[in-house]
Amino acid sequence: MLDINNRLKTESFLRTVFKTFDISNDGKITDEEIGKVLNALGRPTDEKAKQIIVKKYAGKGDKVDWSSSDFLKEIAATNVTDVNLVEDFVFSAAFSTFDQDVDGYISPEDMKAVVKL
Repeated sequence: MLDINNRLKTESFLRTVFKTFDISNDGKITDEEIGKVLNALGRPTDEKAKQIIVKKYAGKGDKVDWSSSDFLKEIAATNVTDVNLVEDFVFSAAFSTFDQDVDGYISPEDMKAVVKL
């Protein structure tokens, strides 16, 4: 149950982050926006990594539907390459997502999930 709960929280967190970068607010992001999001999450942003994602998940107009569970699972599984690149709002969104009772604390189990983000 815990793993399913954390997976759902992780997807919710990533949706929050991607929505921030969805300039057109259409539920899809361009390859340029993907690079910005990956960078904000501390993930690899080289052109090759972006193109692999775009090729695998892009629909019409070479935009990626960021609400797709498969897409979000792949982003979640991608290792952070530079924690110094992670933007402050990403940490805030992660904490807010996992602090379900809004008491200013997260459980040790939830902290393990946050660290993996």
